[in-house]
Amino acid sequence: MEFDEMTREEQELQALPEETPTAMPDPEPTQEAEIDYEAEIQRLKAAYKEKRRAERQQKVTPQEPKAKCGWGRVFLGVLLSVSIVFFLLAFIVGALALYPSPERSFAAKVISKYVAVVQDPYPEQNDVQIGGETVKPSDNVNIQVNGDISASAVYAKASKSVVGIEVRQMVSTTPWSQATETVVSQGSGVIYSVDGLILTNHHVIQAALGRTQNTIDSNYKIVVYFNTDLTEYYTVTEIVGYDADNDLALIRVNAKGLTPAKFADVGSLEVGQPVIAIGSPGGLQFMNSVSEGIISGLDRDITSENTTVYELIQITAAINPGNSGGALLNAEGDLIGICVIKIVSESYEGMGFAIHVDTVSRIVDSFIEHGKYVKPVLGVEVDTRYTPEEAGEQKWPTGAYVANVTAGSCAQEAGIRPKDIICEVGGEKIVKFSQLRKFLLRHNPGDSVVIKVFRTTTGEYLDLTVVLHASE
Repeated sequence: MEFDEMTREEQELQALPEETPTAMPDPEPTQEAEIDYEAEIQRLKAAYKEKRRAERQQKVTPQEPKAKCGWGRVFLGVLLSVSIVFFLLAFIVGALALYPSPERSFAAKVISKYVAVVQDPYPEQNDVQIGGETVKPSDNVNIQVNGDISASAVYAKASKSVVGIEVRQMVSTTPWSQATETVVSQGSGVIYSVDGLILTNHHVIQAALGRTQNTIDSNYKIVVYFNTDLTEYYTVTEIVGYDADNDLALIRVNAKGLTPAKFADVGSLEVGQPVIAIGSPGGLQFMNSVSEGIISGLDRDITSENTTVYELIQITAAINPGNSGGALLNAEGDLIGICVIKIVSESYEGMGFAIHVDTVSRIVDSFIEHGKYVKPVLGVEVDTRYTPEEAGEQKWPTGAYVANVTAGSCAQEAGIRPKDIICEVGGEKIVKFSQLRKFLLRHNPGDSVVIKVFRTTTGEYLDLTVVLHASE
C-alpha cells in the first residue's frame, strides 16, 4: 500500500514487526480473513492521520479569549469620562473669563451683575483734629472757618471723595507680540455713590470710549485710584452715561463702601466767597492736591472746540491739566462744582472754571435713568444774526429771533411761529440768543414752561405755555 505522504508516526507504525503467536498454531488463514485484517489497518491509519491533522489545525487557529468585564474597569471608564468633561468645562470657563479681557469678559459681567462683591478700598483712617474739632471723611457737620485752618478742614472732610483716573491703551508692535499698556490721559473724579459711581469729565475718558454708546474700546481700559500711594487701582466696569456738550461722564467700578461727596445747596453762591479745589494737577503723582481761591464770576459761558458749556463757575483757585473732573468745594467741604476748564495763555492768569453742581445733578439723574443726557428741546431754529444792536434798529425787544419752527415740535404745538422773537423763558429775560439754550437746559423734558414771544407781524406780546419734548 502506498501513500502520497507519510508522517513520522505512520512510518513508525508501518515499521512495527508483525507479532508471531506462541500458542498453538492457528489454522491457515483464509483469503477472506486476510482481507479484513488489511482493511482494519488501513482504517486505523486513516483515523490516526485525521486526528493529527485536527490537532495541527487547532494549534494554528487559537481559541477566542473569553470576554472579561469587572467593576474596576467600569469605575475607571466613568472616572476618565468625568475628568474629560471637567477639563473641557474648565477650558470654556477660562476662555470666557479672559476674552476679550479679564475686566470685560462674559464671566466678569455675570459676576458683577449677580454677585455682590463687597470691598473696602480704604485703609482705616484716624479722625483728624483741626481747630479743636474732630473731622471725619463724609462728616456732614459745618466746619467753622477760622483763618488758615479752612483748607485743612475741607481736605480732611472731602479728600476721600476725590479719586485719580487714568486711561490706558493696549499697544502691540507686531501681531504676535504681547500688548503693553500706555497711559494716554489722566484726570480726577468725584465719588457719587457708595456702590461705585464716579463723576468725571467726558474729555478725561474720551479716548477709551467705543463706537457704540456707553462702551469701552477693547484696546483701552480706564482705572481709578482711591489712594495717593497709587499701589492699588480698580478697573472701570461700566460707562453709565456721558455728554460731550456738557463735558460730563458717569462711570462705575466694582467697589462698595465708598465715601460720596456731599452736594451743596448752591442757591446762595456769591462772587468773592472762598472755594477749594482738590484734584491731580499735572498727573497722578500729584493726586489729591489742594488749592484755594475765591469765586470770581458766575454764569460764565465758555466755548471750546465748537462746544459751548454754560453757567460755569469762574474761580481763582489754581487748576491744571489733571484737575479735570476734580472737586470744587465751599468752606464747609460740600461740592459746588466739577472742575473742567482752565484758560491757558500768556495774557491770562488764574482763570479756571467748574461745572455748576445744579447742572451736574440734573445731568447725572438723566444718565442713571436713560443711560445718556436726555435734553429738553424746543424745536426752533434761531437766526444768530439778530443781536441787541439789530433789536435797537428795528425797535423790537432783545431775544432769540425764530427763523423756523420744526413740524410736530412742542414750539409748534404751543403756537410759536417763524419771525417771532422769544423774549423770556420761565420769567428770565433773554438778551442774546445763547441764553435761550441755557435757560431751557435748566428744565427737564415734560416740564411746562411759559415762554413770552414778540410777534413781529402784529407787534403784540404773547405768553405761550410749552411742554418741553425730550431729545432723541
